[in-house]
Amino acid sequence: MLLRLALLVIALSFSSQARASEWLRAESEHFVIHADLEEEDIRQLAVRLESFLILLERQLPHQLVRARKHHLFLDSHDGRISSVTRRHLGGYANSWPEIDASFSVFSTRYGDQFRHLHVSDAVASLHWSGSFVRPSAPWLSHGLTGYFSTAMLGNDGKFVLGVPDVWYPMTGKPTKRRFRDVMLVRAHPTDASYDDFKRTSRELVRGLLSDPANDAKIEKYLQTYVGGGSMEDGVEIIGDLAPIVKSARAIARGRPKLHAVPIGLDWSGPVDVRPMGEDEIALVDIRFRRLLDQQREDVARDLARLTERFPESADVWYEYGAAEFARYEGGLYGPDRVFRGLGYAGGVIVVTARKSSDESAWRAANRALEIDPDHAQARRLKAEIMLARQVRNGDFDDAQGFEDVRTLLAPLLVEPGLHPLAAALNYETYIEQDIAPPQDAFDALGRAFIGNAGVEELRYAYAVALARRGEAKLARTLLESMLNNPDYREAAERALQQSQ
Repeated sequence: MLLRLALLVIALSFSSQARASEWLRAESEHFVIHADLEEEDIRQLAVRLESFLILLERQLPHQLVRARKHHLFLDSHDGRISSVTRRHLGGYANSWPEIDASFSVFSTRYGDQFRHLHVSDAVASLHWSGSFVRPSAPWLSHGLTGYFSTAMLGNDGKFVLGVPDVWYPMTGKPTKRRFRDVMLVRAHPTDASYDDFKRTSRELVRGLLSDPANDAKIEKYLQTYVGGGSMEDGVEIIGDLAPIVKSARAIARGRPKLHAVPIGLDWSGPVDVRPMGEDEIALVDIRFRRLLDQQREDVARDLARLTERFPESADVWYEYGAAEFARYEGGLYGPDRVFRGLGYAGGVIVVTARKSSDESAWRAANRALEIDPDHAQARRLKAEIMLARQVRNGDFDDAQGFEDVRTLLAPLLVEPGLHPLAAALNYETYIEQDIAPPQDAFDALGRAFIGNAGVEELRYAYAVALARRGEAKLARTLLESMLNNPDYREAAERALQQSQ
């Protein structure tokens, strides 16, 4: 029965899709879905994703509990997603300091596997990156999420793993050289090689997981990778690739090893659904463009136009303010705004003086708070601008100025896991003031990291905070886990030197 199920995936199973009357927002225990779907369809999707998360938890039990809900923004085609990411993609997911989110293809016109392929990939990706202290090599991250993304519901209503991806098959034959090459890639590809890398990684992992004896190898590989071991060392740990290639080729010829899991649509919590406002719909694309931080000038200009279209939207004014602040920071940091513009000096995150005006960002943040005094992101942005100004002006003796920033951030620190950047900024005020951060500021930063382990900026900030407090062992654990990340390797090495 399971083999028949896998082969049936080859044929598309179309279902009728009534034209959705409006965009809806559906919120469940762990997800917030934004989509142009009928209410029944969006509710069913929420139940499917919550049940899929139960499956992931059983297969990959978490070390840390993610604090924030994952926001899924859906589209029936990949045109807008590819335009936003500037790559041909069916989905994109990331954990930013501001939001845990994905932009994915989803359409009820398609059968079970393809309908849920990209949203499942996003959920698996963010579970893998955000539920563990240790990060993972690119090939293993993409491979595992690709493996779980093809999960289907069998005839008995239970999930089936190991189903081949007939929509996006690996091109060419699996070979030892191809598998070895992807294992040596240090950074997630962002060019034309991405598609082949992702598919090859998926088939490598699928081949590995077809033999339970490889589980121990994967665990040993992760330990070596997290400790900063070379990628070549990792290849040696996995060992002979011939059996894995043989398994991958058997799968490609239609002989997959399927694994039935005794988990179905078991989640039964509430799903709250409401219509989305026109301003919320208009922000879907451009919010991702801003978060990807690749078109600062264009994004700021486009958001300025949206403030004219939606002058009473606090969300629009916040997004515009955040875009202007990124443009302002770009005057100093250039195209690579690592650590969100929070620099590095003496082993701690710092806010450095900016070269261009921040007036537009300041006015936008204040306008958002005029419309909605409780707008959390606008409050954090205003505090960030205030702290940057104080540092830029050299007002390090202005105790009241630092206190004003802390007062503005205080409501957000009640739940630092939900507002991690606020916790980092609050901690930073004490560093800039050159006084020892109190225990509650340190604890808030720690809780921010624990609830958002997939955000590299927070991992780094918390690690250097630990180093300053003399907790070198834990600091080294976090910093060593970043040594294989090209974006953070140099800073991690410098911080490790500080912790010795």
